[in-house]
Amino acid sequence: MANAQLAGQVLLLAQQGPKLLPHAAEVDRALKGQVQAAMAAADFKADAQQTLWAPVGGKKTAAAYVVGLGKPEECTPHSYRKVGVTLGKILRKTTEREAVLVFDAVKGKQTPAQQLEELLEGIGLGFYQFDMKSKDISGLNKRIGKSASK
Repeated sequence: MANAQLAGQVLLLAQQGPKLLPHAAEVDRALKGQVQAAMAAADFKADAQQTLWAPVGGKKTAAAYVVGLGKPEECTPHSYRKVGVTLGKILRKTTEREAVLVFDAVKGKQTPAQQLEELLEGIGLGFYQFDMKSKDISGLNKRIGKSASK
C-alpha cells in the first residue's frame, strides 16, 4: 500500500500488547505511523473492547478507530461479537455513512470465516437502535390487538 490519504473512517483491530493486526499495521504504514503514534500517546493497551479514536490522513473527517481484541488466546465467538457491538456503536454515533473495516483473523479455534461472522453480527447488534416513541408503541399495540381479534 502506497502512502495514502484517508477520506473517511477506517476500523482497525489490535491485540493486547498493543499490537495492530497485520492488515491494520499495513494501513498504519500507509498513514505514516499516525495510528501507532496515537496508540502510544493514549497509552492504548488494546484490552478487549477498548477503543481509540485517532484523527489521521490530514483531513478533518478522516479517522481511525482502533478496537482491542484483548489477549488472542482468550478470543471466543462471544468476544468477537462484543467487539463487533463496540464497532457498531461507534458507527451509530458518527456522522459518516461509510467506513472500511480492516479485518484479520486471529489464530485460534475459530476459522477466519467464523470470526468475521461473529464480528459482523456484533456490528449489526451495536448499530441497531430501537427508537419508537411510547405513543408509537401504544398505537402499534392497538393495531396488533385489532388484527388479533379478527
